[in-house]
Amino acid sequence: MAGASQLLVVADSAPANSTQSLLSFYTRNESATPSATLAKTLTIAIPASATATCHLGVSGNFAYFGTSASPTFYKVDLRTYAVTSGSSCGAVTSAITVSDKAVVVSQSNCYALFDNNGATQGDGGESANTFAPGAEGFAP
Repeated sequence: MAGASQLLVVADSAPANSTQSLLSFYTRNESATPSATLAKTLTIAIPASATATCHLGVSGNFAYFGTSASPTFYKVDLRTYAVTSGSSCGAVTSAITVSDKAVVVSQSNCYALFDNNGATQGDGGESANTFAPGAEGFAP
């Protein structure tokens, strides 16, 4: 589960198809008895797995999803629910890190870097350590 502002995103396995996962998008309702309303559910072509690690992050108008079971990660535009797939080097997703300025999708020793508007700022890899600017002044 990940969220930003009034939005919650939940990743789950697709019960009808083990080759897919579900992303469900909820809007939080603030009141004396807080609740959430389902806005949209998307089917994503990442295999469901009881042993895979799920990576999910939200930044700006985009959600990012990947698992340790697939070399493909997905970016979802939260305004239109358009889905874009990506892969930085064919390795499985090992982390999705979100800051106030950028999102880094790490895949083994490779990465894809996005700004808060969802635009790709760079990618790279096949190095001993993944490095992406961020903490010391990344300015998209």
